[in-house]
Parts: sequence; structure tokens; C-alpha cells
Amino acid sequence: MNEVQPPTVEEVSLLARAGQVMQELLAETKGMKEGTLPDPMKIEGLQAELVEIRWLVGNEFSNKFSAKEKAILARKTGFANSFARHRKRNNTVKDSELMSLEDVDEKYTAEIDKETEFIHYKTLLDSLDAALAHSHSAVKLSKI
Repeated sequence: MNEVQPPTVEEVSLLARAGQVMQELLAETKGMKEGTLPDPMKIEGLQAELVEIRWLVGNEFSNKFSAKEKAILARKTGFANSFARHRKRNNTVKDSELMSLEDVDEKYTAEIDKETEFIHYKTLLDSLDAALAHSHSAVKLSKI
């Protein structure tokens, strides 16, 4: 059985950094609901970090997309090869389909794992985009 691969050291570092910067932005702007304006220069600095992180996460997101697509292709190719092999043995179409599904079970699990990683990175990109939009608003308000 394929298991979800743990993130690499670089991925953990990037994910931790993204979380840290977003939390720092939240801490800097949390007082806005009580009327306390954040330091615009501090927010500008956090924006710069968010832009860099967004770029790095975007690159990793592309890698996750590629891995997901390769896993889909591996499963479909494996299924087709297995189906052809079972049909050559004079199995019925239905029996060949069922046996082929069993044959590619591990590949299907790997595909699901890759899709899950892809979705995690998509969610992180969306969060980074929201953090950047929030930081732009905070700077605009603090310069009024």
C-alpha cells in the first residue's frame, strides 16, 4: 500500500514560514477592529515576505499538480494494461474490469494522496492571497 509521503524539510520550512508570517500579520492588524491602526512599514515588510512565500508556494503547487497528473496517468495506464492482459486470458469484460480495478488499487490510493497534497497547496495559496489582500487594506487604512 502506498502511504502519504511526509513533507520534505524544505516544504515544512516553507509551510511553517507561511503560517508564521500570516499569524504575524494577524497579530499586527487584530487591533483594527477597536480602531488601533497598525504600523504601515511593518505591514509593508510582511507584504514583501508574503509575496516571496506566495511565489515559492506557487512553484511547489506546480510540482504538486504535475505529481497529481502523473499519478492519474499511472493509474489509467495501469488499468488499461491490466484490462488488456485479463481480456487476452478470455475473461469477460466485466470480470476484466473488476480484476483490473483490484490490480490498480495501490495506484488509485497514490492518486488520491497526490490530489490531497495538491488541494492542501491550493488552500495555502488561497490563504496567502487573502493575507496579501488584507495587508493591502491595512496599509491603505493606516495611511488615511
